[in-house]
Amino acid sequence: MNKYLAALFFFITLTACDGNPTSEGLNYGNIRSVGGYITTTISNTSEKSADVIINARRDGRNVCTFVTYIKANSKNNIGATCKALGSGGSFKLHIGWASYFQDEASIAVRLK
Repeated sequence: MNKYLAALFFFITLTACDGNPTSEGLNYGNIRSVGGYITTTISNTSEKSADVIINARRDGRNVCTFVTYIKANSKNNIGATCKALGSGGSFKLHIGWASYFQDEASIAVRLK
């Protein structure tokens, strides 16, 4: 394997949405991270269309926060750069409806 690719792949720990209202109807998967560039697919099985917060966390701290709009009963493929993740180590992604996380939403980077 290319030595750069080997150094850039992360061990990713998934945190499942547990059915609480802050993430109701939201799921994510197909997570990849190479050199701090994260890609994932977010699906919305609810009738709600709204902004969603995506937090990348390392060692229990949010290191990058993003926000994106998702329509009801749809899915979005997203990509974002999180330089704080660098080229190694594990991290967790957490997602939720932005209306429940207004402080995070106010500082989040908007994804198109």
